[in-house]
Amino acid sequence: MFTFSFPGRLLAAITLLLLSMGITNARVPDEWKNGAYAYSADNTPLNIILDDFASSFGVEVNLDR
Repeated sequence: MFTFSFPGRLLAAITLLLLSMGITNARVPDEWKNGAYAYSADNTPLNIILDDFASSFGVEVNLDR
């Protein structure tokens, strides 16, 4: 069985934590940076507003209902 001193255990725990986090990186498409968005939503249900917004930017909305 392996035995670690406290600094060794701490280093191993930090290493495992960092490896489990992974690296995430998201990039905003260039066309999104230059576009403005306006929407008149008088008494429009939220799910329709979100669907319209998503379709105008080419993404999909998944709502659990």
